[in-house]
Amino acid sequence: MLPLLFLVVARFGPFSPELKRILVIQAAMPSAVIPIIIARVYGGQPLVAVQIVLGTTALGLFTIPFWIQTGLAWVGV
Repeated sequence: MLPLLFLVVARFGPFSPELKRILVIQAAMPSAVIPIIIARVYGGQPLVAVQIVLGTTALGLFTIPFWIQTGLAWVGV
């Protein structure tokens, strides 16, 4: 949901084209490593977090260029 929020803010916000491009790139990025740390500290399942991070990173190698191109077109930059 957060990537969608980034795209909506980039499209309808009163931002410069450069900032809109940054928001689109941020929206296309895979999940970060912080969820692993949070899962470990708060007694969650770090293995599940690792699987999600690795999965989104591997999938991102193929989908990030598509999402950036699509996001930039939708935002109008």
